[in-house]
Amino acid sequence: MLPPAFSRLRKQLFGYPLRRIKQPRHFRLVASLLAGAAMALSASTALGQWLPDKEWDRVYGGYETERLNVVIPTADGGYLLGQHSQSGAGGTRTQPSQGEADYFIVKIGPNGVKQWDRRYGGTGQDNITCIKQAPDGGYFLGGTTCSEKSGDVSRPHVGHLVQGESIEDFWVVRIDAQGNKLWDQRAGGVAYDMARAMCLTPDGGVLVVGSSSSNFQQVFDFYLVKFNSEGIVEWEEKFGGPDEDQAFDIQPTADGGYLLAGYSDSPPGAHKTYSSQGKHDYWLVKVSADGKRQWDRGYGGNDVEHLTSLTPISDGGWLLGGSSSSGVSGDKTEPSRGNTDYWVVRLDAQYNKVWDKTLGGTGDDRLTTVALTPGNGWLLGGTTSSETSGDKTQAPRGMRDYWVVSLAPQGTKRWDARYGGDYDELMTGILTTPDNGILLSGTSLSARSGDKSINNIGLGSGWLVKLSGGGFVTSTRASHHEANAWQAYPNPAQKRLYVRKAHGSAGPVTLELRDPTGRLLRQLTTPASSLVPAEIPLTDLGPGMYLVQIRSADAPAQTLRVTVQ
Repeated sequence: MLPPAFSRLRKQLFGYPLRRIKQPRHFRLVASLLAGAAMALSASTALGQWLPDKEWDRVYGGYETERLNVVIPTADGGYLLGQHSQSGAGGTRTQPSQGEADYFIVKIGPNGVKQWDRRYGGTGQDNITCIKQAPDGGYFLGGTTCSEKSGDVSRPHVGHLVQGESIEDFWVVRIDAQGNKLWDQRAGGVAYDMARAMCLTPDGGVLVVGSSSSNFQQVFDFYLVKFNSEGIVEWEEKFGGPDEDQAFDIQPTADGGYLLAGYSDSPPGAHKTYSSQGKHDYWLVKVSADGKRQWDRGYGGNDVEHLTSLTPISDGGWLLGGSSSSGVSGDKTEPSRGNTDYWVVRLDAQYNKVWDKTLGGTGDDRLTTVALTPGNGWLLGGTTSSETSGDKTQAPRGMRDYWVVSLAPQGTKRWDARYGGDYDELMTGILTTPDNGILLSGTSLSARSGDKSINNIGLGSGWLVKLSGGGFVTSTRASHHEANAWQAYPNPAQKRLYVRKAHGSAGPVTLELRDPTGRLLRQLTTPASSLVPAEIPLTDLGPGMYLVQIRSADAPAQTLRVTVQ
């Protein structure tokens, strides 16, 4: 029996209940043995398929509880971590708390060593959910505040108080490269407004998207707010119907607009033209540069789908990532594996479905994050409570573990791996690293055990896991398409972009960087057979979408779409 304090903490940090299908002990043992034999056979016969090795893992936090919600790469090669923190000074946190919970920012180097930390907050609950690095090297921190005007919160509540508890508002904090606060601003209505994602705008401001129940029905709508470079709210828009509609991601589009992603339970109406397939479906809303709705699309099965990740692809298409409880129905072509599965949907540039993929075991498997790999494949990250079953080839470490699945560009599964300790983990982020490694991020409630080499500092700590040898480059059995694919990275990029081909070229290659209108911005030529990536400087370009056009003698012309932050 778990101590009541730990059960309450797990519910507070992780939000959703744990559901696991119980199996007899002898069944689990036999299943594990069979799975191990199958994995050994697969490894001996399939060239180029291997699991990455763990390089290191680290924890970050104070003596109470932290929840690591977001990690971004920084221009200097390190990373910035954003955590919801209930701790005071102690552990890796050097500043006292402002209130019940603060934004807790940790700057680390490429090897995970802390460089500095800061906290921002008021007297109430403040929860960071998204970060973007600004062109000047500083950062926009986005999330939600329940605080009154106090501490670092310089504005009063937009909403009301309900039963003595503060209603939530969007809260954006602008800091410089050293973590000094430049300004803060809040936005919202009379009820709950929860920020979840942001993107930079060409004028130096930021767009923040999330969900708002500040409406007549008091149910959630998509909520989009534009802040300028000085923190002034320029405009806001809401999209939804009479039932629940929640937004989780936003990406810029090639025409200068934006694509909002989330899920919807509403019937068709003023903002929605799509009839849901089940209770909740994936829902996309396309808006113009000034936030006006242009069109919407939906994708789903006959039960519940939650879209949490939207990733642009170099050919103009998109990968939608989230979780599904549906069987074969609607847009879903594969049967469910358990209670909840990973579900990804590949779209072309016209938003038509190309393929979909279901991945999971017999328990709960919830996808929260997606990363594009250097070989134009995919890394899917989330949390699993499944035994060895379905697509999950390793036995669990604890109640829930990080679960990573690698997909080829066409959606074929390459490998899967779980990482965790003996209690409970929640994965929220995945990044590819410049050395072709993988960085996993989230929260751990486990002591030193399993894949976890260090104890937590408090009850719950942010947990990073660095993997090497990500298996991005396949063997001689790689397809002709993958062998000749060009790669542009990092994407999104900031100060510079690198473009390379996995196996070199027979002749010189011309690279052209263009804006969405086709205007030529950069042009360079690389020598034949060069495996050295070409560097394209981006320092004088504003944030947005750009096109890299590639012409060579030994392959058809190719266009890659990249995002500049």
